Amino acid sequence: MILIADTLQKHSLNSGIIQFPYQVDSGSVARLIDELNYLNTKEPLLSEITLYIMSEGGDAYAGLGAYDMLRQSVLPVTGIVVGYAASAAVMILLQGCRQRHAMPNARLLFHEARTFLGTAEEGHSQRRLSDGASELSIVQDQVDQILVERTGRSLEDVQTLCTSRDVWLSAQEALQWNIIDRIVGGPRC
Repeated sequence: MILIADTLQKHSLNSGIIQFPYQVDSGSVARLIDELNYLNTKEPLLSEITLYIMSEGGDAYAGLGAYDMLRQSVLPVTGIVVGYAASAAVMILLQGCRQRHAMPNARLLFHEARTFLGTAEEGHSQRRLSDGASELSIVQDQVDQILVERTGRSLEDVQTLCTSRDVWLSAQEALQWNIIDRIVGGPRC
């Protein structure tokens, strides 16, 4: 069974397809970078890369790293949300993909940038907690600015979307927000 899965994955990759069903972290982004670099060496044979995203999100720093690498791709990258994309995974779609799509039943989750800072009782000093909060604020400002650039929305609109509570958007709502360019894959029965 593993051999079949490996064969299918290699066939997909050689066809210009990257699947991203992972939590966004340094390991999954390293794998994404390897796959992007591999596909970019196939430029004469491929005209674009399709990135299928179904991810629970994860680390904002890793997500920004994926963004930087996707923006450097020689081949244009089309991102398609399948099922759901949460937080950092939405940022990968929004920031790194030149064309952004979602399947009709896809859901996208937005929230304020988050990280685990710990508490003073766990041995962290007040200064360490303050420094962590300052850094998180810088990351949130970066994400907000990218959202403004990619959606054409005002900073106030973006900050309303990225509140401290979770905000789930349907594919249709994501289209209205300019987070995706179109909904793909309608019924074929």
